[in-house]
Amino acid sequence: MPERGRRLAVTHWDEVTPTEWSEGAPGWAHAGLAVLHDGRLLTADPRHPALVTLDPGGAIAATIPLPTATAHGLSLSPGGGSTRTSDVRVWIADDGVVRAAIHPGRYEDRAEHDPPRGSVVAVDLDGMVRARLPTPPDVDATHPYRPTSVALDPRSGTVFVADGYGRSRIHRYDADGTHRGWFDGTATPGGHFDVPHALVFDRARGGSRLLVLDREHGRICVFDPTGRFRGILGGGELRRPAAAVRWGEDLVVADLTGRLSVYGPDDVLRGHLAAGDPLATSRPDWPNRRTAAGVAPPATAPGVLNSPHDIAVLHDGRLAVCEWVLGGRVVLITP
Repeated sequence: MPERGRRLAVTHWDEVTPTEWSEGAPGWAHAGLAVLHDGRLLTADPRHPALVTLDPGGAIAATIPLPTATAHGLSLSPGGGSTRTSDVRVWIADDGVVRAAIHPGRYEDRAEHDPPRGSVVAVDLDGMVRARLPTPPDVDATHPYRPTSVALDPRSGTVFVADGYGRSRIHRYDADGTHRGWFDGTATPGGHFDVPHALVFDRARGGSRLLVLDREHGRICVFDPTGRFRGILGGGELRRPAAAVRWGEDLVVADLTGRLSVYGPDDVLRGHLAAGDPLATSRPDWPNRRTAAGVAPPATAPGVLNSPHDIAVLHDGRLAVCEWVLGGRVVLITP
């Protein structure tokens, strides 16, 4: 795919990955990212089923054990400004599979159940389950449920769930958790979704729209809040879009192949931030590297992204990015 868009400047770059994560055999980070009301970063420990909050210096401020296998997708309930940990609602898309170390240098996917049994739950910051969505009715032994993302409509309370690693469908739930149906992208020009990795409720041009990051089709499908198809964003410009966030008037898209793409309020590509090697995914054992001892974390460099998995905006306007990589990597970027 030809490169489109100019390279945008990064004026400051901080790596805030906790050193505690690197002790022993590194976990394979595959988590979401969110920003709490007090400015702390929320993500997940790459080795254990637990949420972690990080202070601005990257130190772990709190660890919250989870009743899930993973925290692949994280989403905060709208309007949750309370300072009490029991009042915060963190929606978690658990795809049910963990990439764990068998021995140093070798990893495999492990699931507690066969076939994998994913789930979507809302927990507070004490780790207590406050809500649980029912498993969609289209799941069976041949089609396991492996949700990757949750998005909540701040107006209606409708909950959308992407079964990104399962049947590549988007499920719709009422605010009370009642399942109301699904759509699979067949109404779009490119047809059925192929790994709808992330969902974002985006307020643009004074309205609200649901963005479906259709990763393996290299595009973002735009729907209205009822699930009606409205258009394509980024077609022919994105490689493997994995996450997106509204940053002022712009939309920043995290591309798993090692860059951030910035779109203006007119959905026109402005350029790329922290653009990595476009051939990175063809390297043996990407997103990591092969050594004589087996698979090891990649040799990362400041200013270059390796495999951005999720993205969020800090209260001071900086971008936070977490990567899908051994050992985990969290960076803060000032564009």
